[in-house]
Parts: sequence; C-alpha cells; structure tokens
Amino acid sequence: MYKKIIAAFMTLVMVLSSAAFVMADTNVSMNITMGAGETKSLDTYLKAGASGISWSNSAPGVVKISGNNVTASKTGTALISGSSNGVEYSFKIKVLKNFSGYQDIVSQSSKVNDGRNSRGETIAHTERYLTMGVKDKFPLTNMLEPGLKYDKYNWRFSDKNIVAIKQGKITALKPGIVHITATRFTTVYDFYVTVADNYVTKEIKVKRNSLTNLSKYLGDDLTNYVYSVEGLKDNAVGVQDDKFIVAGEGKGVSLLRAESTIGGTNYNFVVTIIG
Repeated sequence: MYKKIIAAFMTLVMVLSSAAFVMADTNVSMNITMGAGETKSLDTYLKAGASGISWSNSAPGVVKISGNNVTASKTGTALISGSSNGVEYSFKIKVLKNFSGYQDIVSQSSKVNDGRNSRGETIAHTERYLTMGVKDKFPLTNMLEPGLKYDKYNWRFSDKNIVAIKQGKITALKPGIVHITATRFTTVYDFYVTVADNYVTKEIKVKRNSLTNLSKYLGDDLTNYVYSVEGLKDNAVGVQDDKFIVAGEGKGVSLLRAESTIGGTNYNFVVTIIG
C-alpha cells in the first residue's frame, strides 16, 4: 500500500517537474539596446498568438510603453515584463546616449546635421546595427559603396579597444558598444556595433533557389529562435517554417539573425547566394 502511494507521488512529481520544464522553455528573455529618443516594437520578439499584454515597467522615467512599442526617454536601464498565453516575456532594455541618429557623426569638414554639411551638400547617410561575438569577424562586403574597398574610406571609432577593421572585416576585440563612422566625400556610413559574449557570427554560402536546413547550425532548438533578415546588397534570403534558409534567384549577400528566446546563444549568419 505504502509502496503504491510513494510510487504514485513520485510519478506526480515527475509529471509536474516535466510540465514546469516545458513551461520555462517557452518563456522569452532578451536584452535590447536603444538610443535615447528611439522607439522599438516588441512585436518581433513575441510568439504567435500573443495579444493584450499588460506590460510592467521598472523604470518609467527611462522608457515609456504604448501597446507593444517602447520609447527610450533617457539613459539608463529598465526591465519590461508581461505574459500572454502562458508565455512569460522579459526584456532588459539599456538606453544609451547618441546610440542612433546624427548627433555625433563628424565628417572630414564639419558636423553632419539633418543630412547636410556646412556647405549645404546632401549627405548620403546609411545606418547599420550589428551585434557580434568576441573574436568574431564581420565582412564589410556589400556594406559600403559597390566597387569600393574599405581602405578608400576615412574610419573613426568611438572606442578603438572594442573593434578593429582588419582585412576588410570588422573584428570584435572585447565586449562593449562602439560607434564606427566611415566617410568618403559626402557619403557617410554609420555602424553601431554591440560586442556580446552570447553572439556568434558565421559566414555561409548557399545555392540559388535552394533550401538549407537551419538545424545544421542551430541543432534541434529551432523553435527557440526568432528570425529576421536584412539585405546587405540583394535581399534574396528568407526563412521558411522557422526551419529553412530560403535562397532566391538573385545573387547577393544578406544578414540572417537568429535570436534566442530563452537566453541562449544568438547567431548572425552572413548568407552569400552563389550560382
């Protein structure tokens, strides 16, 4: 009798433990960096079916919440949390001064304001936000003007100890956030680079009109990632069924981000489509 009771109790404990594990595995916890005055939507990080979330905000003076949009008011940190359909969401937001915009962009002749220099010339301005792992190398291929090598630009760094430009690649040296400006006449490229311990950058090549299984790079944890694609030159790459990298007809280079929803390793895939 007692053995049956103990066996039943142990079975119940195992079931509850398993259920708790499954629930915890579905939660979303991420770090987000923003610039003062910037607004970012959290929709990208929410799972399908999430709606009507009542967000709690640990620092209303640092960020404001409207619906699923977060607006950074001043420098500092805030924890945004909420739940929907049994999923707990937690976003630690760090707000930095001059993290985006024209505030600290300096060309060879003058400060850039509203896209024009002191002579009234229009500045061709491009911003790009990158997150890398320590010792990662991120190619500048197709991120600058077509046909021009990186050494044709004048490079400035807000901190030379965090990243370096070596052999046409941004090379991460240690964790931190750095603003890099590349200028050439009236062309300005801004790179806001975050170097973090939980990021990995991989360069991969895929054939045109092909499917590449993401499990090759992410193992069996595909459902624990949210994906986003940015075309560096020709945005011909997509993600199908959260399982496959889809390559289109045209050649080009795209950036595929796979961000962990459970605090694991995040990946940047620099995807080149070849013939």
